[in-house]
Amino acid sequence: MRKRQPTSPTPDENLTPEEAQRKQQLEAAKRVVLLTVFLDILGFGIIIPQLGIYAAQFGASPTVVGILASTYSAMGFLFTPFWGRLSDRVGRRPVLLWSILGTTIGYVFFAFAQSLPWLFAARLIDGITGANISTAQAYLSDTTPPEERSKTFGIFGAIFGIGFAIGPFIGAQLSHLPGAWGGNLGIGAFTAALSLINWLLAIKRLPETLTPEMRATNTARQEEQGGGRWQLINVHGFQRAFAIPGLNLVMAIAFFSILAFATMQGTFTLYLITKYVRPEVQTEIRHNPTASAQEAKIRLSQGAGHSTPITTDEGRPAAPTAEAGGKSGDVTPYSPAIGGDFNLPGVAAPAPNLSWRRVEQLLVQPRAARLVNWIFTTIGILAIIVQGGLIRPLKKRVSDVHLILVGTLLMAVALAIVPIPQHFRWQFPVAAMLAIGNGISAPVLTAMVSLLSPEAERGEIIGVFQSTQSLGRIIGPTLGGILFNTVSLSAPYFVGAAIMLVSFVFALGLRGREPEAPPAAS
Repeated sequence: MRKRQPTSPTPDENLTPEEAQRKQQLEAAKRVVLLTVFLDILGFGIIIPQLGIYAAQFGASPTVVGILASTYSAMGFLFTPFWGRLSDRVGRRPVLLWSILGTTIGYVFFAFAQSLPWLFAARLIDGITGANISTAQAYLSDTTPPEERSKTFGIFGAIFGIGFAIGPFIGAQLSHLPGAWGGNLGIGAFTAALSLINWLLAIKRLPETLTPEMRATNTARQEEQGGGRWQLINVHGFQRAFAIPGLNLVMAIAFFSILAFATMQGTFTLYLITKYVRPEVQTEIRHNPTASAQEAKIRLSQGAGHSTPITTDEGRPAAPTAEAGGKSGDVTPYSPAIGGDFNLPGVAAPAPNLSWRRVEQLLVQPRAARLVNWIFTTIGILAIIVQGGLIRPLKKRVSDVHLILVGTLLMAVALAIVPIPQHFRWQFPVAAMLAIGNGISAPVLTAMVSLLSPEAERGEIIGVFQSTQSLGRIIGPTLGGILFNTVSLSAPYFVGAAIMLVSFVFALGLRGREPEAPPAAS
């Protein structure tokens, strides 16, 4: 009878009781921070698809909508490295708690927004305190061995997908609530409550991942390098990150990918409204004005539009026009770049306080919300499938560099196709291509940044990485808005495709240069 060979001890069996307890705490921290990220992204997914709809109904031009979409990222670009640097010194937990609280306050401002300046204030507050994601990524890096980080960030990406899949659907349903709750009040109140629950959960369940010794070492390193803990723009962090071999190229790829995607994203809601929703609604009104007016009256009787402010771009009351038939309670017309004002010449308005302009907006808002909802839900579901299930087996068969190449090329093709479909249904396969391309490249890029970051500087460098992406999200929506406003509806997407090809070219430079994880800092 063969003698049984003794088995080798597992890694856990070699741990001291203190080390085993620490490992359990870090595993628990990982689960809690992933739940925290989910709740944060769920709120984000509710707000963002609806933001363009409300801004357009406030009379915002595509350029203004693009700037509004850039505001959050502009603040993130300035403040995320500061929060990352601070999290290396004081710990991840306090920074994440302050960030979630700031998000809650931003949602409260959105709930009570009655003009474009209020919308801008809401995005400014959320952006200044918006270190949620970068700090969560540092958390995951702290709690995950290097060889498992691609898998962990794949799960992280899948959670993004779940939030973006569920969030737009919830936002669309909230937009149908009666009375003032059917507008930004309901959406803002719901997301603020969700963020508050997130904050309370983090207070109770989220442990610190950096030991006092690690924080002291990080503090000493930062003091030696200079700059101080309150330095806003972390020049040293950018210099350090872009000096690490391989990391500079990865950051360039991520920057151009985000820039291209954001050029499309900032105006996509306006594109859907202008090309598909408004023409469909206007055709219905012209063919059957009586039925359209009746539908609008029913929505008014249910409270729809009561929370929508009657303002111009500058926040002044909009003057009703006799031609539109509006005696009082009229609404700001859409910007000329997205079709301008609507009227039925020679046809009397349905009621003294119900112009044809307002009839159209009452019918456009829910249809636009539904269309945006389903497209973003499609993107979210595919992100779940790709980043949660496919990325791990793909990485076993395909190198990281090839995943990035395929992902950026898919997104370039998809962006170029966006302006082609004449029916909105064809936007769903286009959205699928974008989701798949992003799903197979984004987690790989994030994992590469984590692997290439020395342990003592990980929070700072991930903060720089997030700021680099924020820079793309600042330029992209504004560029897209200007192109939409001054060139054509299609221009943002063709330009976005060209920019994505630049990212693809940078990715070609990674061939044969697979980055390796550096040794941990002492």
